[in-house]
Amino acid sequence: MKLENLLFCLILIFLLQGCKKKDDNKTTEPPEGCISLSELETKQDYYLPFALINDGTQIKSAILNNKTIDLSYGEFFEFKETGFYELILIYKDSQQENDTILFTTKTEEREDSEWGIRTWVPDPFVPVQIGSEAVEMYYPQRYADSIKLPFIFYVKESGTIKEIYCEGECLTSGDTFNIKIGAGSVNIDASAISNRVNFRVGGKQFSASPVKVTHTDMELKGIINSAVEIPANSLVRITGNLNIASTGSLTVHEGAVILVDEGLDINLSGPAVFTGTAKNPVFATCSRKNKFWGGFITRVSGGTIEAEYTIFCQSGYHDSEGYNWGHSGRQALFYTENSTLTLNHCFMLDHIGQIFYPQNATLTFDNILVQRAQTGGQINYSDLTNCRFEACFHEGAALSSGNSAVKNHTFTECVFTNCGQGLEL
Repeated sequence: MKLENLLFCLILIFLLQGCKKKDDNKTTEPPEGCISLSELETKQDYYLPFALINDGTQIKSAILNNKTIDLSYGEFFEFKETGFYELILIYKDSQQENDTILFTTKTEEREDSEWGIRTWVPDPFVPVQIGSEAVEMYYPQRYADSIKLPFIFYVKESGTIKEIYCEGECLTSGDTFNIKIGAGSVNIDASAISNRVNFRVGGKQFSASPVKVTHTDMELKGIINSAVEIPANSLVRITGNLNIASTGSLTVHEGAVILVDEGLDINLSGPAVFTGTAKNPVFATCSRKNKFWGGFITRVSGGTIEAEYTIFCQSGYHDSEGYNWGHSGRQALFYTENSTLTLNHCFMLDHIGQIFYPQNATLTFDNILVQRAQTGGQINYSDLTNCRFEACFHEGAALSSGNSAVKNHTFTECVFTNCGQGLEL
């Protein structure tokens, strides 16, 4: 054999071995969290890690969010990001109709809409600069170092919310946020705050001056069997589950800050009243900035809740048996059974669970804002006026409780935006 032919054969053998080695390195085992395509259900949530493998031979092609993917028999497709997905399956049998499957992928620790879904959901918007419009800002006047502090913004013209989109930034902490259809909010780490908190919204600058509180005025836990009043502007720490007996009541006056330790509940057999004002709202949140408290639980008619100009943040801790109400499978900020819940100018922000879960209860809401929650939750036998639900991973509100639920709803001038669903009927 000639030398050049020998060299050619050796090179060819080397190349073939290299190709074989490359093929041997190809991943053939389905990744963690993989399920069969036949197991995929529409309108379901799947936790990452997640993948699909085609276990049938009937599929001709598959289209995921308007892009063709390879899901031929035995092939798998891995989902590496959270998001909303539409999967269209086209079958080889031309007589068989296409299947459309809607589902989401999410992570257990990042279930809130703006934290958990990809940046392309919702669609981008074109921000504008604020002109002569007025900007109203609501925030707690007092705070402690260990928490996050919420700031809520409304853009108004002639006293009415103007449906515009603006970009916002906290110049003090560097946090950015959006004003959507005239409303928006941001939760600032209190450790970044000194004397003033400066913002830029739609090109205009604003400032706030909350007061840092270093001592606790009152500590609550256990049973309340008489009338208890929390004075205005006080700092209260709830260090154990709180049970308001039928002979007791809780009244929280303007400017009070209620810090609830992680995982704790407030059980109501007697009434609770929160009397904040526009300039000095009541504020209830978890005592630790990146943790969550439980929620309000009432199972009797005497356990009523009335709140005005109150900000509720970071609830929904439990997801175990006894708390996994409804299809969200997580605790509600307000579980109201056989009672009434009345909210006027209240703000529910940054909750890991759902907001409302009534059972044979009456809900009356006027000018409430729900942002960044797993879901607004169930709203049965309700009257809602000028209410806003935004950035709920599931639906803004669900009207689809079991057949035994009384379904009588009145919605007036309400907005549902950037939720997995607006209203689930």
